[in-house]
Amino acid sequence: SEFLIENTSGAIAVGEAVNGKAQYHQIGGLGPEWKFEGVGDFLGDGLSDFLIENSNGGVVVGEVQNGAVVYTQVGALGPEWKFVGVGDYGGTGQDSFLIENTIGALATGTVVNGKAQFAQIGALGKEWSFHG
Repeated sequence: SEFLIENTSGAIAVGEAVNGKAQYHQIGGLGPEWKFEGVGDFLGDGLSDFLIENSNGGVVVGEVQNGAVVYTQVGALGPEWKFVGVGDYGGTGQDSFLIENTIGALATGTVVNGKAQFAQIGALGKEWSFHG
């Protein structure tokens, strides 16, 4: 199992424990306009991907292939939406991301053929908040 790390300059590295010691391999870099939102199998190919969002709302999935990162822009969100979770919410074996807007609407985003498809699944009142 590997882990993904980023330094303050935006360099991204994959790390793994080998014989009790961490080994790192730099795979790319991001500018300060990008924020990590989650890790999962968003592309449905059985591999771990990471989800990032830029300050303009662009949603991108990154996947490590042959020591480099391949990015796929899957959609965009307005400023009223925030990421609150990642999981196999549809029970399909593929991870989706969970988003909530400022009035409490909940939606999932699932990547199908390289594009996010959104489905509203409910709503929460202002007295509720996400943890974890």
